[in-house]
Amino acid sequence: IPGKGNVFREFIRAIRCYQWAKNVLVFVPIITSHTFMNLPTVYAGLVMFIAWCLVASGVYLSNDILDLQADRNHPRKRLRPFASGRLPLAVGIFASPLFVLTGIGITLLVSWQAAILLTVYALVSLAYSLHYKRRVLVDVFILAFLYTSRVVGGGIATDNPVSIWLMGFSCFFFLGLAFLKRSAELTWKRDLNDHSSGNRGYRSEDLEIIKLFGVASGFASVIILSLYVRSNVATAMYAHPSVIWVIVPLLLFWQCRLWIMTCRGKMHDDPILFSIKDRA
Repeated sequence: IPGKGNVFREFIRAIRCYQWAKNVLVFVPIITSHTFMNLPTVYAGLVMFIAWCLVASGVYLSNDILDLQADRNHPRKRLRPFASGRLPLAVGIFASPLFVLTGIGITLLVSWQAAILLTVYALVSLAYSLHYKRRVLVDVFILAFLYTSRVVGGGIATDNPVSIWLMGFSCFFFLGLAFLKRSAELTWKRDLNDHSSGNRGYRSEDLEIIKLFGVASGFASVIILSLYVRSNVATAMYAHPSVIWVIVPLLLFWQCRLWIMTCRGKMHDDPILFSIKDRA
């Protein structure tokens, strides 16, 4: 076990600052509503971003404590700060509720409705860690909810209600990414010739249908985007809505690349984090 000088470094690893990249989703409603030049709106978005980062880090700490034994038996996760013993459990037990409560408290500066949603996010995340991550299909729908709630939370905090178009796109898009994440795990286990269900509930024979679910969900999101281009909402928001069509092939290319990398066994990270590091 390293000396005390490394505790801070291990704590930074445990709160997973790199995962904060997901929380930029709270800014999506600001962009889609064209209010990114409004300073009070941007301020509310920044507050929501900081609050979500704190709550998410608190959830990660609690997850690592709850999954301690499983992580120690995992070839990669055994190197995590708590599982490896480099960070005392007492640090996580103290910091986890502190981060969550601080994040929710900060959200009250901009919106009590957003604070309620953030509280629901924390509770659902905890329920996921304790039980629902072992329930087949339920787990991916919860993951999709946790992603989509960031977009909805950003809309509530900045007073930019999420449209049915954005909601539909987000639900299918993030459901596809959740299925992709499970496919990556099953592919990794297949390559190790591990046919056990582990602590997820999925079996090796589920891989093909999981891929089908994921690809279908991802492509459904692109279809929704395509239909939005010709909608009355887009016509009212943009002088030349047809230009949005440029995004459609790019989004298709990105999703196809993610699935190819997954099938090749190269998806070792969360899909969004993988994309951030992927030069292509």
